[in-house]
Amino acid sequence: MNVQQRIGGSSSLSPAGKAYTEALAQYITNEKIQDLIVWTSQMEQTISTAANINAPKEQWKALNGIHAGIFEGLTFREVAENYSEEFAARGRSKYYYRYPGGE
Repeated sequence: MNVQQRIGGSSSLSPAGKAYTEALAQYITNEKIQDLIVWTSQMEQTISTAANINAPKEQWKALNGIHAGIFEGLTFREVAENYSEEFAARGRSKYYYRYPGGE
């Protein structure tokens, strides 16, 4: 979910997200972690989050968010209003729930 509260997709960081990345990079620098390798998904926001960290980076598709199928780009409110049965099913079992047309 992004600052527009939309499900899925890859988005740029908000100003608060950008400030967080700077603080995170400084924290990691201060920790002096030996042989650190940073794993990110292939999504823009995770790549941007790791960009300021002074360490090798690897992008892993397995870390990408799941595809929300027909709900990609909708808000949870829109899903609740227009797909009430699916919204309830997801609420009962988020771990096992599969988005229609998605994962």
